[in-house]
Amino acid sequence: MPTLPSIPFSFTSKAGEHLEWRSIVSVNQSGEFHCTFPDELVDVAQTELRALHKQDRRNPLKLDQPRTQWQVQGPNLEQCKAFLRQVAEAYLRTETTTERIIMYHIDPSVSYFRLGDGAIRPNAAHLTDEELRAGSWQGEEKHSTFGTDHYRLGLFARVLDRVTEQRGEHLAVRYVLPRLPEASWGAQLNSWTHLRAPTFRPYDQPWPQVPYTECAAEFFYRMLLRLCELADQLSTFFGDPEVVAAALANAEMPMLPPI
Repeated sequence: MPTLPSIPFSFTSKAGEHLEWRSIVSVNQSGEFHCTFPDELVDVAQTELRALHKQDRRNPLKLDQPRTQWQVQGPNLEQCKAFLRQVAEAYLRTETTTERIIMYHIDPSVSYFRLGDGAIRPNAAHLTDEELRAGSWQGEEKHSTFGTDHYRLGLFARVLDRVTEQRGEHLAVRYVLPRLPEASWGAQLNSWTHLRAPTFRPYDQPWPQVPYTECAAEFFYRMLLRLCELADQLSTFFGDPEVVAAALANAEMPMLPPI
């Protein structure tokens, strides 16, 4: 496929962000031009091309990555160049907003049947049809033929900054850990160790989230604290089999205190 002279592209946003590259241009036997562009423009290029196709379904432009470099392909070189200029300008036309949120998630790796009055049963055996209709299965381990070796209750809660970047029609969302005052409840919530902040691609469905407030951060901090207190009590009590056996043999020996 014959190669034509490369085309320089250079752009600078109002904020001073600079973007430049040399586009390698070639044309195939059917007269279709191929113009390369940098990888960082791919998401914006795909979004801009979808918008063009919505306006005109006969638009001949397309994107491809036949080897290592992305290309815009079309029967008209000037149209390809105009599209790359449009993509570059959209990429540099960035609007960024930051919102502080608390993201949370529970992972109830348990299975139980909850009756209509709220009472819990370990399974649905021996329940009447009326009780079955009024109640429901709860937890994540619901299938009778699949189970877990332990019942677990997982809880995630983190203060994060939700950063939204819009480049033209392309929208990207990312989550970052913020710097928080040491005395704040937010800093205390984020101080629980080995609780990693998840990462999400722009169009993934994130976990539930609420706006950040000190009251909300304190609430989730205390929820994690209660979970750790329960784990500590269970680990301490069940850590010595002789203590467990003695407790169960003595009807008057107090069991685990309530959380």
